[in-house]
Amino acid sequence: MKSEHEIRGLVTGGNQTVLAASIALLAAAAGCAGPAQGDTAGEPAATVAQALRCRDDGIVGDPLSGDCPWRTPWSRVLPQNRVDISHAWAPAMLSSDTGWLVFSVDTTNHYRMLQMRPVGPTSASPSWGTYGPTRTWKSKPALAHRENSSTGLPGFVVAGKLNDNTVVTSSGIMAASSNTLGTPTPDKAFEVVEANRTYSTGGLPAITEYNAFGVDGLVVTFMGDDGHIYAHTRSIPYNTNHWSARITGPALPFGWSAVYGPAISAEYAPNLIAILIHARNGSTDAFFLTHFLYTPSQAAFANEIGSPAQVWTQIASVGAISDDPTFTMSPSAGLTAYYRRGTQIVETGWTPDPHHPVLPVAPSTGIQFSSSPGATGDRFYDQGTHLVVARAGTQLYWIESNSDDHLDPGTTD
Repeated sequence: MKSEHEIRGLVTGGNQTVLAASIALLAAAAGCAGPAQGDTAGEPAATVAQALRCRDDGIVGDPLSGDCPWRTPWSRVLPQNRVDISHAWAPAMLSSDTGWLVFSVDTTNHYRMLQMRPVGPTSASPSWGTYGPTRTWKSKPALAHRENSSTGLPGFVVAGKLNDNTVVTSSGIMAASSNTLGTPTPDKAFEVVEANRTYSTGGLPAITEYNAFGVDGLVVTFMGDDGHIYAHTRSIPYNTNHWSARITGPALPFGWSAVYGPAISAEYAPNLIAILIHARNGSTDAFFLTHFLYTPSQAAFANEIGSPAQVWTQIASVGAISDDPTFTMSPSAGLTAYYRRGTQIVETGWTPDPHHPVLPVAPSTGIQFSSSPGATGDRFYDQGTHLVVARAGTQLYWIESNSDDHLDPGTTD
């Protein structure tokens, strides 16, 4: 279940047309037998693989339109006082109206947080804050949006697995966008997602928000100790609602086990979320895909066309996989999966597939990455860009793409 790099901390302590097009792309990416087909409503088979890449007509070497979409080199994630912590786990990242939020884990297994903007002497919190200072963790953090605070500041939810093997969540508030950027603050104490249930190897959560016909909510998902995936939902406002009973999902096929926990996308088609996991069978690594369907009257695991089903689909080989993936969803670039391959962070459009190129994120930087990445995609403070953050040794680095205006909206396979 646990990745060598991710679990090191334990040692130390209704638009049917949009839906059809999305489903066709995912089905093609999943390596289904035979040619990709349209849905039963007669939509054409998808032949476009969307990924974060530069335009085919770009000028080589031009950072706005040329051979690489990443407009800045990798940079250290540092607070205003330039005093760093020692980072021991993979980070998580979230974009809000007042800046970017980065959560990390230090060598004492405490969650640390920082708010940041692109440039300037006050472009980050004064120092690394601690979220839940009395708690120690057995998972990297997971982040999602929730409703704004009563003062209008953006809200977020953090999820994680505690040292007592329970899955818990808490809500917080981003700092205001002022000349001196502050530090986010907790808003509601940590609470157990499901009482009297612990996970010795599972319980490593991913979390995202959804909107079902105008009803906002959250989904938290994780693998159980029994090889099944599970989920809980919660309506927004977060602070006046509670987590649902456990929703049982499919077990990984016989012989396969999760290396870490799942990655969960934002909504990529009406009422449908994608869930990707890195699994291993002996010496073979692969990605597996399932889905989660939500409506005002239903929440269930589903297949790629949004029908309730207990199914994992093995993705065709994409080569070496060194860590667990993360997802971003962008109106312009679509669904992008990021993960680590060796010491490099790579990305691929929609779901991993050999027909969709696996592209390095800013190659030849000399940085040796040692964790899975966190990422944001074209939302809130991103202003049309995409951000990636990852750990190299005990340091965090981040990078920003060009705006979507300069990215290829699709390349024919």
